[in-house]
Amino acid sequence: MHFFDTAVVYGEDNERLLGEAIKPIRDQVVIATKFGIIGQEIVDGKPQYMLNSEPDSIREQAAGSLGKL
Repeated sequence: MHFFDTAVVYGEDNERLLGEAIKPIRDQVVIATKFGIIGQEIVDGKPQYMLNSEPDSIREQAAGSLGKL
């Protein structure tokens, strides 16, 4: 079994590229993806993650990941 760890925060195309790469071995892989980070903003001159772990946001983020994978 092969394990892959991904997230939208790793790059806009990361999940899509992973989905394409594992297509021939889909039944032999486990994929972990993360949610909650919905963007980034600058606060006091430092980058800060914008977080949203509300149920509706989790569903939206999971659906987006599944669509790309």
